[in-house]
Amino acid sequence: PLYSSAASDVYKRQALGSVWFGLYHPVSFGGMEAGTIRILWMAVLAVYVLLASALPVWMILQPRDFVNAFTLYGGMALLLTACIVGGMRGMATDAAMGWSVASGTAKLGWIFPVLFITIACGAISGFHSLVSSGTSSKQANKEGDARRIGFGGMLTEGLLAVLVLVAIGAGLTMTGYLDVQWPAVGAGNPVLSFALGAGLLANKALGLPVYLGTIFGLLMVEGFLVTTLDTAVRLNRYLFEELWHFIWPAGV
Repeated sequence: PLYSSAASDVYKRQALGSVWFGLYHPVSFGGMEAGTIRILWMAVLAVYVLLASALPVWMILQPRDFVNAFTLYGGMALLLTACIVGGMRGMATDAAMGWSVASGTAKLGWIFPVLFITIACGAISGFHSLVSSGTSSKQANKEGDARRIGFGGMLTEGLLAVLVLVAIGAGLTMTGYLDVQWPAVGAGNPVLSFALGAGLLANKALGLPVYLGTIFGLLMVEGFLVTTLDTAVRLNRYLFEELWHFIWPAGV
């Protein structure tokens, strides 16, 4: 079968066990240069993506997505709670929106119509359609779940976008945001902008240590990046298989 629920449950437990193991036995690269560590992680991710794109979806991709979902939903619940509590305490954003748009336009180009392409990326690029047909459909119990999964996913994605904006706007000061996102020297770091914003927002509203909220923010982004990476490579495999079928028909 395309989907094996029993086997997937076993791999889910193994994935959760690997998280528990990593907490008590973390990987350390002490003494290595940053460039070497970056190359090493790129090699590890390349091997992982190769396996995740070729093996059945319930062996690697689906169990890891299952674990990442808890990180994502937990992080969203934390940010939503921090937003509500912070709002009740009178917290406000320190972002001059007009200046941000003008600065971003000067550095990245016109916000229109790129903004709408960004929001409707799935409709324009067809990525969501490919994900639904090649990956999501293999994990649904029945066809009737498709609307709830697809529409619910878009609502959740919209809520996440709002939480990210609030975390950056309320967690970071305008000066702090510019130092990270638009430094005078070097490239900006949007991932760090969100992670720091989440950590500072959770600290101001809930009293959590800044480092704890920042690490949680990084884990949320990591889950998105790795999920997109292995899914995109898997979809490319489908497309290349179809292309090769037309280039080299059966029997030729």
